[in-house]
Amino acid sequence: MYLRKSKFKNEANLDDVIRLAKNGKGIDKDGYRSEFIRLVKAYNNIN
Repeated sequence: MYLRKSKFKNEANLDDVIRLAKNGKGIDKDGYRSEFIRLVKAYNNIN
């Protein structure tokens, strides 16, 4: 979830979310983690 104006956001942005997701992906047996990364990238491209 992208938390706009959240006190928990700090200086994070969508590129940080993508980087963290890629680094933490590990074994993605069902493809859910890859799909999450794909969705965040798609959202980042339309904004």
